[in-house]
Amino acid sequence: MTMPAPTQRLCTCRCPTHHGYRRTFDSSGCACAITCPTQPMTLLAPQWSGALFTHPDTGALWYVMALGNGQWDWESAGEIDTRSDYFHAGRAIEDRLHTIAAILTNPPTHREGGS
Repeated sequence: MTMPAPTQRLCTCRCPTHHGYRRTFDSSGCACAITCPTQPMTLLAPQWSGALFTHPDTGALWYVMALGNGQWDWESAGEIDTRSDYFHAGRAIEDRLHTIAAILTNPPTHREGGS
């Protein structure tokens, strides 16, 4: 099954800002959910009170703060600043998210007799 990239999908989660349009990730009034089909692969990070995802246009790791009750502060979403205490951890997470995305796009095939 081939899924179009998030940048090719239109918002269907009834967000008043994006419903039926291309998604952005820092819009005022955005109500897109983490489960919106336009949302890239996301790592929920309750330890950081938010979620991490690789931006579909740049591939950079972005952070969005959780507001509670399934709501997200999309207006303040953005890349993790180089001055942040989480910057180096974020770089490692970004690398792993790219690796996971590549595996999901081209899953390894099972070969008999191999591992």
